[in-house]
Amino acid sequence: MRRNRIPSLFKMVLFGLFATLATGIMVIAGGNDFWGKTILAEASLPNGRAIFKTGKFENGIRVPIQGGPHWIHSDGGGCATCHGPNGLGGIEPDFCSIVTPPISYRYLVGNGYHFTQRQNGTHPPYTLRTLKIALQSGINSRDYEMDYCMPRWRMNDSALRDLAGYLTHLDTIRK
Repeated sequence: MRRNRIPSLFKMVLFGLFATLATGIMVIAGGNDFWGKTILAEASLPNGRAIFKTGKFENGIRVPIQGGPHWIHSDGGGCATCHGPNGLGGIEPDFCSIVTPPISYRYLVGNGYHFTQRQNGTHPPYTLRTLKIALQSGINSRDYEMDYCMPRWRMNDSALRDLAGYLTHLDTIRK
């Protein structure tokens, strides 16, 4: 009887190690730590809406940016300026030679979407980590550099979570 117990204990320990390792790998790889009810519960939608629509935090302070089209530095604007009020893209911003992609939840986190522009094909689902990299460094979830017209936004993790929450919310308010 003791013989059967040791292999069972060994299997449980081995399974526990495997589960821990697999979870660790998912966290390191980014996992899908981005969307869903959790992000909506943690996000400030009014601040996310303000960032999305105006490029300013809810308190009226402008989100710092680098790069992007010259007019955004003087005229301002948020994500909606180029990606549309519902985040569906399809806009060619002034002085940019691209048509913007959709950026709401279902397009960023779904199994990718076909967007034929400079980077053809589908993209892996965005996580909060890969969205942060995309917004701050201009590297998309396929590890390609985004077009120069995409500004590099400088915001802390809380503001990023608010914006992610609003991008999630866009799909719930779309008619």
